[in-house]
Amino acid sequence: MKNIQNQKFTQLFIILISLFIFIFFTRWLYSDLIWNKDISEEQNKIYKEKIDELDYLSTRKKELDIAKKWWEQTKEYLEIKKYLEPITEDKIIEEIYWAVSNRINGGIKILSLSMTEWVKNELGFNESKINISLIVKDEETIKDLFDYLNKDSKYKIFVNSFNMPKQTSTLGYRIQIPATIFYVDSK
Repeated sequence: MKNIQNQKFTQLFIILISLFIFIFFTRWLYSDLIWNKDISEEQNKIYKEKIDELDYLSTRKKELDIAKKWWEQTKEYLEIKKYLEPITEDKIIEEIYWAVSNRINGGIKILSLSMTEWVKNELGFNESKINISLIVKDEETIKDLFDYLNKDSKYKIFVNSFNMPKQTSTLGYRIQIPATIFYVDSK
């Protein structure tokens, strides 16, 4: 009987030692499992927040795109837009030649057009001086040209000064128009 109790004690002792060894060598696994579970829950929470934020931002982007499309079709935007695009001497020349050939009923011959480099003025606009030399057939054509430059032109060209010369030949009036043009650098 003592032998059976010794055997049971030995078996119990072996089981306890085995259990102790098992716990000793696997205790890191349990703590790692708990730690990984906590990290996973935290990452899932962050992921859900990011998904919610992405959904919100996507919705806002769609709303802003719709508003932008609407804004770009308004008269105010079209009026402002021309001041946001870079203006080159070629565009100015093209605009004036278009006005001379299509808008104003002939009678204008462009002799020269010069433009200074763009400089930023004290108000933050880019500014360039333009000097236009023309031969114009009559006073009505001069009036049409100024109306176009100040009101209807794609680019608002501001005439600095103008003196009406005497008619110099049968071709008409030889005039110089010193003007200024502005645009906003959108960069």
